[in-house]
Amino acid sequence: MNLVAPALDWSIPFRIDREDALTGARIGGRAPEGCSPPSLGSAGRFLVTVPLAIDPDLEASVFVGFTFQEMLRAAGDIDGGSRFVDVVVHQPSRRRDDSAYSSKLPGHALVLGMRQPDTEADPDGPVARSSHKLGGTPFIMRGGPTLDQAIQDLIEGGFRQVLQLDFPGADDFPVQGSWPFADGVFHLLGRQPFSAADWRAFWET
Repeated sequence: MNLVAPALDWSIPFRIDREDALTGARIGGRAPEGCSPPSLGSAGRFLVTVPLAIDPDLEASVFVGFTFQEMLRAAGDIDGGSRFVDVVVHQPSRRRDDSAYSSKLPGHALVLGMRQPDTEADPDGPVARSSHKLGGTPFIMRGGPTLDQAIQDLIEGGFRQVLQLDFPGADDFPVQGSWPFADGVFHLLGRQPFSAADWRAFWET
């Protein structure tokens, strides 16, 4: 499987576009056809679809399901956060016609940039890019020994970051509605063969 992005030292940046899209990388709006969250059920809400692999072409669609208080309690906890996230791997898709599992955010296309080294300048030395990206190293806002060790254990176990979603910024078209992770950053890590057991998710607020 030829993966689109998962590597620690490079990433693909993207931004939230003004327009929506029925196909391709997208956030919010209606869920993809034929996709439903396997463990969250009716509580699951579509978040985002991103390219996962080429040859064969595959996408990963992410669903989340939590209350605001559950989101806050799970912040910084990979085991806790993963319980509220479902990932469905599928062939290239289009948005479904009905509102099942629809996002609480309006639909927008995601515009992908070019592959680039996953570092940016910082007074203390190079750090992982903090913006929206596919692949790369997780940018940790606060961290701590427990979270840092948990991420390292996942990497040693073959996991790589697939997706990082930052709070919308200056390069993004303004998104209406409440960002699911308050003002924090969402991370999705996966490993081949990307079965239901091969995904982990966490966020910081």
